[in-house]
Amino acid sequence: MSAESTALEALLAAGLGPLVTTRSDTLTQQVYRALRLAMFKGQLDPGRLYSENWTAQILDASRTPVREALRQLEFEGLVEIIPQRGFRLRILSAGEVREFYTLREMLESYVVTSLCETATDGSLDSSIGSLHRILERQRDCVNDPPDFVAWDEEFHLAVAALANLPRAARMIASLRGILWLLGTRIIGNHERREAVLEEHSRIVEALLAHDCAASTAAMKAHIRETARLAMATPLGYERQVGSRRTDTAVDWTAPSTVRGRTANDRRERASGNRGQGGGLQ
Repeated sequence: MSAESTALEALLAAGLGPLVTTRSDTLTQQVYRALRLAMFKGQLDPGRLYSENWTAQILDASRTPVREALRQLEFEGLVEIIPQRGFRLRILSAGEVREFYTLREMLESYVVTSLCETATDGSLDSSIGSLHRILERQRDCVNDPPDFVAWDEEFHLAVAALANLPRAARMIASLRGILWLLGTRIIGNHERREAVLEEHSRIVEALLAHDCAASTAAMKAHIRETARLAMATPLGYERQVGSRRTDTAVDWTAPSTVRGRTANDRRERASGNRGQGGGLQ
């Protein structure tokens, strides 16, 4: 039995099947989200080559949306496309993970500081308060890691949108795709997910209090703690290349559900077009 056949059986057993299309999603977007979920779940082995035909077969899709989704994932630095052979996940080095969190801290601290300085007159209090609704959705998903990460992404991109900093928003959107490669290394246990909710809440409360120093410090502390945990976990997605991960804590679900759309739609609005940032068109 070939390596792809074995992987196909594992993914089918985990619940991944043909895509269910919706009016609000293109097939390319659904393939994109299905592959991001596969990365997060550790169902695709880093370093192993997968063909477009194999991916199209398992998702019951044509090769065109698969190819377009892979190009977007390549742009975000998540996969490497080998001409005439297929694609494979990129294996992040410790230096690259460190760079990712350093850039995130610089960008998101700047965004929070700018938002707070703009909002000191109270004109944005209602909009900033709407971040609480995102946190409520995220709290509802505290036992569902993929959904939790999707709402985490929504929260951070919403802050950037409120700050009205389109270039910074595009940069943040393009960076955050790496979180799907890091997978459960960043929010792998319930305690950490609860802590993330508290850290997000501190950011929002400081913004509503018009305390720029506190809001910036809260964002930095949040990103630094996430970086510390990510760097403390052995690289290689908690396994050696070529081995099979047996994590079954999260079930595969159809990537057409609203939880997968929300953050991705925000990425699209932030990016404007594929050449500028993270979202698929």
